[in-house]
Amino acid sequence: KKSINMDSLHKREESGSDSDDGTAAFRTEMASKSKEAADSSQAKPAKPAAASGIKKKDFCAIKSGAFGEAIDRCLTAIVLPEDGKLIDSYLLTLVDHWDYEKERLIFIMENALLCIKYNFTTKTPIRSYRAAYYTMNKIEKGPFTYPNKSFSKKREGIGVRVHWGEGTAGPVARWNPWSNSVPFWTFASHPLGKDFEVPDERLDVKSFFDQLKSVIGGDNDSTAQKLSRGDSAIVAFEEKDIFVNSYAGFPANIHNSRKWGFFKRKTGTK
Repeated sequence: KKSINMDSLHKREESGSDSDDGTAAFRTEMASKSKEAADSSQAKPAKPAAASGIKKKDFCAIKSGAFGEAIDRCLTAIVLPEDGKLIDSYLLTLVDHWDYEKERLIFIMENALLCIKYNFTTKTPIRSYRAAYYTMNKIEKGPFTYPNKSFSKKREGIGVRVHWGEGTAGPVARWNPWSNSVPFWTFASHPLGKDFEVPDERLDVKSFFDQLKSVIGGDNDSTAQKLSRGDSAIVAFEEKDIFVNSYAGFPANIHNSRKWGFFKRKTGTK
């Protein structure tokens, strides 16, 4: 029979005891580090979340000099003499009557408001629309609202709606997603300013509203003459909810979440 070496057994027991103490100390240290990491992450401000993995650098408009070059090219190719001088320019989101978001350059001119689709990839203007100030009758600013039973994703933030002519869309235009005869434009802030917090007032729809109001709502003689129909200027600036009459908004939800209406590095726009 083999004899048991008691001294060796005691040594193994002592060694095991030291190992248990070391394991406990290791676990305590790791728990402490995990708590410190959690506290540190809570202390740091959260970064803006990108929609569907889209990053700020994906937008072509973020490139250095892209916005200034777009202005210069559109001034040459689109602006007419009767529009007058350029007062200010913005890069905003156009929200159409079917709730689709589209990237647009906006020019506040002396005599008209220009809404321009500009290709930031090829650096060319595609099409433009203008609304003379004398045709406008109402400009609204407020939060976006939707029908109670709408499947559209509720849009956060402030919108601005510019009305002209009758100010309401007829049944044919309202139910045609490609119609360009809807007598109003609805604008929201550009994602670069809204979602990615790029500090530029030209991306902000509130700044656009204030500037437009200062141009159209002035009390100088030239402004009153531009806006007059008969004897009085009729443009009203109102704080009012921006109602989007969209119910089955599934296609628009997908379009907007993937930012298909904006010129990006790998995809075009609609």
